[in-house]
Amino acid sequence: MDSDSSVENQKRQADADSFEPVLFRKRWLMLFLFSSVSMLNAFQWLHINIVLPSAVYFWNSSLPSDQQGKDVAIAWLSMLYMLVYIPMIFPATWLLNHYGLRVSILIGATLNMLGAWIKCLSMELSQPTSSPASNASFPLLMVAQLVCALGQVFLLGVPAQLAATWFSKSELAMATAIGVGCALGFGLPPLMVPAVTSSTGVADFEDFRKGFRIMFYGGAAIMSFDLLLVAIFFKEEPEIAPSRAQYKRILQRRAQLAGDKPDEADFAPAFDHESSVLTAEESVLVNQSYFHQVAHSFKCVSFIYLNICYGVNTGVYYEIGTLLNSIVAEFFPTEQVAIGWIGFSMVIAGLVGSIVAGVVLKKTGLYRLVLIIFYFLSVISMGAFMGSLYSNLIGTVFLTMILLGFFQSGFLPLGFEYAAEITYPIDEGLTSGILNTSAHIFGIILTQVATAMIGNYGALPTNIFILVCMVIAGVPACFMKDDLKRQRAHEKMRVEVEANSGDEFKYSSISKTKDV
Repeated sequence: MDSDSSVENQKRQADADSFEPVLFRKRWLMLFLFSSVSMLNAFQWLHINIVLPSAVYFWNSSLPSDQQGKDVAIAWLSMLYMLVYIPMIFPATWLLNHYGLRVSILIGATLNMLGAWIKCLSMELSQPTSSPASNASFPLLMVAQLVCALGQVFLLGVPAQLAATWFSKSELAMATAIGVGCALGFGLPPLMVPAVTSSTGVADFEDFRKGFRIMFYGGAAIMSFDLLLVAIFFKEEPEIAPSRAQYKRILQRRAQLAGDKPDEADFAPAFDHESSVLTAEESVLVNQSYFHQVAHSFKCVSFIYLNICYGVNTGVYYEIGTLLNSIVAEFFPTEQVAIGWIGFSMVIAGLVGSIVAGVVLKKTGLYRLVLIIFYFLSVISMGAFMGSLYSNLIGTVFLTMILLGFFQSGFLPLGFEYAAEITYPIDEGLTSGILNTSAHIFGIILTQVATAMIGNYGALPTNIFILVCMVIAGVPACFMKDDLKRQRAHEKMRVEVEANSGDEFKYSSISKTKDV
């Protein structure tokens, strides 16, 4: 290192030693803007599937001629969200890392708006009888859903980076926003779009168009306004970093942009206590390439088992969300509005389940045990849901679906946290991405199989098949190990920092808040 670079690094070290992190109040505006984009994208995921009979009736002229083909075509509106994630998560992650939060969120908001307006065009082209224009209406709807699915990929990686850039720790509110969007996608469409009845005919077509117009044009207008808000008000980062770790990253990035080559050792006294608690093998691992870390994570047998049970459990959640109307309407054919609110209740219960799971995990620290309990309670709830369909009481279906949503969604953050523990020091975003990929793959497979089974055999054999899959996937979970590497490392780090830094710097130091 030459003398000029050494002087620059010493200046940066002095800055680091005197740095005081600040939490700006406008971070809540950034959270609101991102949350609005995520909610609107999640709304578009299932807002057509939940009114399946109405969608089949309205786009009938451009759908396959057989009923199963129609059901599969509508199911693919949901499965596109799962399919697109698998190949696109890598370029989307690269773009987020290289161009930052603002670019990724703007792309997501733009794709939301574009997809929403294309849906409006598809709806206007649809007619009760076949014509060149109406024949193109459903393919155009698929294009619109593909655009929305692409927007989802650019948004899923944002929460962790937004939390690090603007917040001290919590990502809970961001995850909640996405869940609320899914819930609205279940609850609102049945209120706007008429239900298909035995007396529905060609004369009712314009009534259905009116309902879809309210949903599509209303959504497109809101998403256009949301894009405008994001473009005007969303900022890439605050003037002062919210944490010392984030400040270190900013200093290193500025040095690289200026053409310097900062020595990591120059930052170590102020920040890098973590490296001292890593083994030699772990220290090498954190500097390896993305794909090397992916390969290394699968050397952990418990992580492989986790991918199986997490993928199936979350895949079943996606399958139920996609086919909820088909499953419940077989037993309650006149309850389309209630079916939508059953889905709404499932998602809202899931938000509560996620919070409760986090609290239980924090209080007990029993990662593996809490994970397994939530998984098998999900299996029991699935069995109860199957039984409730034969009760002839829609209220019983509501209750069992609330339980299923509570335990299945509560399982999701437990999976992320357990993965971070057993694969430490591999980046948590990487292991979360692998788990999400597993969930999307299983979601596509289970939804495709369940759609075919419902068409050929009905809801009961389909639900039994899903329940058996959940039971089988739960077996590997029993063999996972409670190897909490991250907890051990952080405890050692805390002891070292407090021993070496005295009262000037505590491991759990709290940032002050500044009004802006």
